[in-house]
Amino acid sequence: MAKHNKNSPLPDKPSSSTAASAMTSTTAAAPPRRNRKVSRKAAPPDFEALRELFKHHIESFDHMLEYGIETMFRNIKPVEILDPLTNKSLRNILFSLVI
Repeated sequence: MAKHNKNSPLPDKPSSSTAASAMTSTTAAAPPRRNRKVSRKAAPPDFEALRELFKHHIESFDHMLEYGIETMFRNIKPVEILDPLTNKSLRNILFSLVI
């Protein structure tokens, strides 16, 4: 495995024997693992202020998804519209289309 110099942004070139053995291998080398998660401790203080700014909005949205939509649909009263030409109810038309 190639060694990485801390002062250099790129790893050192692998030796020719390592490169040759990698080419003759039948299995592909696994891509390097990258940790894409940023821990809260590693975040600069500027980002912490943004997290606090959006925290209430995100919590409110999560609450709406979990409880609000269900409550909203339970509280909607059925509406019936009467067509004056045919004397048919729109509610009955919709129910007959669904059934």
